[in-house]
Amino acid sequence: MYQAVLFLQFLLLHSATQKKLEAACKEDVTLPCPGALGRNFPSLIWYKFNDQRKIGIVRKAKGKPAENYNFDRSTVFGEDCSLSLNSVTPADSGTYQCVIGAIIGGKDEPYNVTLTVPECVVQTTAKAPLTTSNHINIEEWPVLWIVICYCGIGLGKIVFSLLSIGVARAAFVTSST
Repeated sequence: MYQAVLFLQFLLLHSATQKKLEAACKEDVTLPCPGALGRNFPSLIWYKFNDQRKIGIVRKAKGKPAENYNFDRSTVFGEDCSLSLNSVTPADSGTYQCVIGAIIGGKDEPYNVTLTVPECVVQTTAKAPLTTSNHINIEEWPVLWIVICYCGIGLGKIVFSLLSIGVARAAFVTSST
């Protein structure tokens, strides 16, 4: 039972460190770093995941100005440790991560923000909307909902098994007497 509680706490913590945002094409977006609000930390770094590897965007050390990495687009490091992206496009979609640097002996804290920018709509002279590709977006279920569903199915199997054993036992007792 204790392990189940720990597992659920892990899942809740995992879902609390992930945020999903959707923005319209060409919209200005601010990605929050929720763990940084009201905290004192030595540094904070923003990354973007591209093909399973992290690419540095900007780093801010305590008491120093923000340092930009060689990221392929301009960004602005906000006062609240947020990351601002101007005029986003579908190429900006993906998972961004702010990592709060720990004090010596501590553990860095990552917070993920998934940004989704749908295809840009292009107008022709006939005013018929066209999309730039035929890509279909499939929305994924959060991990917590998947775990809850699996637990519900497992609990249902256990209840059904116990009922089956009870019916079989009752039938055996009735046939014995």
